[in-house]
Amino acid sequence: MNRRPSIFRMTVMVLACLTISACVTAPPVVVQNPVKPAPLKTGAAPPTHPLPRIETGMHTATIRRISVDRHGRFVVTGSDDKTARVWDAETGKLLQVLRPPQAEGSEGKIYAVAISPDGTTVAVGGWTGYEWDRRISIYLFSRSDGQLLRRLEALPEVVSDLCFSPDGRHLAAALWGSKGVRVFDTQYWHQISADKDYGDNSYSVDFDPAGRLITTCYDGNVRLYNNRFQIVAKKAVPGGKKPYTARFSPDGSRVAVVFEDSTAVDVLSDKDLKWQFAADTEGIDNGNMYSVAWSRDGRILYTAGYYSYQSGWRPILARPEKGRGAPQRWKAATDTILDLQAFDDGRIAFGACDPAVGVFNADGSKRFILRGETLDFRESWKKLCLSIDGSAVAFGYKTLSEAGAWSWQTARFDIANGQLSIDAPDINDLREPKTGKESTANWKATKNPRVHGQALQLSPHERSISLAFAPSGQGFVIGCDWYVRFYNDAVTPPRWQVPVPVAWAVNITADGRYVVAALGDGTLRWYTVDKGREVLALFVHPDGKRWIAWTPQGFFDASPGGSEIFGYHLNQGADKAGEFVAAEQLTEQFYRHDLIAGLFSPGGEVALKAAADRIGDVRQVLKGGLPPKLELLSPVKSNSTGEFVFQARIIDQGGGVSRFIYRIDGKEIQGRPADIPGAGPGTVGRRFSLAPGRREISLIATNTNGVASTPVTAVVDVEAPTTRPALFVFAAGVTRYRDHCLTQGVQYAAADARAVVDQFQTRSQGLFRTAKVRVLPDQAATRSAIETTLTSMASMAGPEDVFVVYFAGHGTAIDGQYHYLPWGVRYTSQEALHEQSLSQENLRTLLSKILCNKTLLLLDTCSSGAFSMGRGVAEKAAIDRLGKLSGWAVLAAAKSDEVAYEENGHGIFTHALIEGLKNADRNGNTLIEVGELADYIEELVPNITQRKYGFEQFPVKRLSGASFPVGRKP
Repeated sequence: MNRRPSIFRMTVMVLACLTISACVTAPPVVVQNPVKPAPLKTGAAPPTHPLPRIETGMHTATIRRISVDRHGRFVVTGSDDKTARVWDAETGKLLQVLRPPQAEGSEGKIYAVAISPDGTTVAVGGWTGYEWDRRISIYLFSRSDGQLLRRLEALPEVVSDLCFSPDGRHLAAALWGSKGVRVFDTQYWHQISADKDYGDNSYSVDFDPAGRLITTCYDGNVRLYNNRFQIVAKKAVPGGKKPYTARFSPDGSRVAVVFEDSTAVDVLSDKDLKWQFAADTEGIDNGNMYSVAWSRDGRILYTAGYYSYQSGWRPILARPEKGRGAPQRWKAATDTILDLQAFDDGRIAFGACDPAVGVFNADGSKRFILRGETLDFRESWKKLCLSIDGSAVAFGYKTLSEAGAWSWQTARFDIANGQLSIDAPDINDLREPKTGKESTANWKATKNPRVHGQALQLSPHERSISLAFAPSGQGFVIGCDWYVRFYNDAVTPPRWQVPVPVAWAVNITADGRYVVAALGDGTLRWYTVDKGREVLALFVHPDGKRWIAWTPQGFFDASPGGSEIFGYHLNQGADKAGEFVAAEQLTEQFYRHDLIAGLFSPGGEVALKAAADRIGDVRQVLKGGLPPKLELLSPVKSNSTGEFVFQARIIDQGGGVSRFIYRIDGKEIQGRPADIPGAGPGTVGRRFSLAPGRREISLIATNTNGVASTPVTAVVDVEAPTTRPALFVFAAGVTRYRDHCLTQGVQYAAADARAVVDQFQTRSQGLFRTAKVRVLPDQAATRSAIETTLTSMASMAGPEDVFVVYFAGHGTAIDGQYHYLPWGVRYTSQEALHEQSLSQENLRTLLSKILCNKTLLLLDTCSSGAFSMGRGVAEKAAIDRLGKLSGWAVLAAAKSDEVAYEENGHGIFTHALIEGLKNADRNGNTLIEVGELADYIEELVPNITQRKYGFEQFPVKRLSGASFPVGRKP
């Protein structure tokens, strides 16, 4: 392992990242792996800092090898994304994610997987363990729970293939770098055989029923061993010079071989590897074959690889008559198919570079196909467009229809408002990359790029993909297979380079501050022009709905569901499986729309740094230990007449236990302490009264740093008698603050609170069995009175009732959290304001006491210049955050005003609310539902502000769960 790095090479297995287009057939590309970095000191451990990872539930990079168990229950896949995954072979459902220890760069990439015949153990290998051990390890995982059972250490090279013998007694490994093959017994996991007499990389090992072993090597030879692992035959095969995969027929009587450098398929004798025949390859005139498999009855020979037809599709070729028949083509993948595995019942599984994994039935019909859930930026180098400061970006990507046709899609993302637009968004104000008069032939898809006539030095076998000149003419950026590089000129070495998973497109902002790159992992990244420092990353899911943007410090903004598709891998040592913490589990600390939205504004990075200094960045927070682990003790599904006791067991995983958060249908609820006879240590539970219908009750627990566990959820079908609900309305409005400097901008607040209560009470007639209302105007709206009144009303409300809370007056954002200012506030300092206000935590505690399933929070608050800690988007972001954490439906106005904007004697938001309670019956059923009310306010408020004041004010809207009626139209 101390050879020069240039010896380490990997062939076209990485074509998923390097194929120019999934739609256009390109010649095979032989590439070198990233150069191995200097390993850590002997005895070092895997890095302990969190490693950012996309997690969509599917692989995000090339699937290199797959494996199936004897009974056809499981498919296991291994990928460059550094995970192995276990799938249900019938349905394609993800059953388990296996996470070996890993690091930056190539460390942790999985090139080989094998599941034991009984389906209990999964062996995983690849570029695994070198960075801290100076040697490669094979990891053995429990298939059922994903735990790392043990590792086989001190292998001299990267593992490219693994295979269990049919009786499960042996595990064989193929190695790179002329290191040959190794065989281990599975009782004690000792190495029992090694053949080091190989002249190049070995990529394939396979057992026959008798325990014999067949291997391939790029030295041109196929090798046959007996069941004592003594070599019986070693022969070159006529079909090609680089045999890639060899597989025994089910009875062991034949061996099929495919090649990296040809489309040939040779069938050999099992006795002496004598050539018997070549399979029919008529019309197979491009690419190669990487994968081969026999049906379990031996009647069909399957092959696949880089060979493409019909607009670039890669088929599985099924040859009947024991491989002698003409092939049938089953359209499977859009990129190279690297492995095939057969089942006893005739099904065939494949793994491909798309990434894709799937299973076909014996007749060629699809059982299931799962494809990568990342945007495909290939060939999009001209479609990456930027605003002047980089706060808005447009990007092109390819989509695949159900019919198998490719088309281009364009999207725009505006960071300042967190808005994703798809389907012909307006991008006229954005600028595409500037490539000048430089011919694409000089830099596109070439290993020898030239700019201004000067040759640029890349890594061996690396290609340049994309180019953009700085608008000022000073410097340029070039995107390559493994790096983004910025050059001051074409003569001197690059100013900086950062490793990436292929840069399909690059651009530079017109203000000269940022380089933006569209990468092979489906992300867009913002780097500073001066040093190449990453400042922001964006991942947009192909569904066009979910997205997440995050900073290196860990702060993020996300759409609903977006915080679940990104997170951090945490190593637990060299002998334990890694853990994954999703961004959703870090919401309390790091969900900060205001910081992301303001990042490209003056002072944006300063505010970001200040926030990180206050709470610590994601490395510091996650260093405090893992979140607790929860085990559900209640039934996963049950029936109830209205009362339900939720029980769970909590396991401290080293980070301590700080807080329990219960939710019903997403709404934070306190519930009542539950008497649980005979409960063991670590058992927690709450008793809930539930409204009729299907209810989801969930629990999360946080560690002492606020990192949340993954939730456990019980589904309860409630058959309680349906009664007409009661309406509860609480309103507080302050116009005349005790501290007179706070009177600006809120002159209608107290009157608005009274008007809102009156309107809800009027609209409740005939809809609710009763309406219980309370209003606290001006000096009545002290913090103590608000807390006492809300608590009292909460005690009277049942789960089937509707509860509305309205606040008017001043509100502000402090450190990303919303604060409402009651009457008694005296602004003497920021600290005093924080102590006297109703903070986000105060409000969450009050709201969680309200057991109603249908709740609505209305905020008509503004931030006065006299005490504003953040203006504009900060208040909106804080309100949105409150809604997300509490689970309440929220409609709100948030503005920074020193004067009161009004319409017909009310604040504009409250005027729109009152009008909506009269007129927002969009579907004509006479009911005013929350969704209708939200849409009405969202339309009316900007119309009024534009007409009267020449600007548009947009209210905050965060709705959760199903819409529900809050009034009846007159």
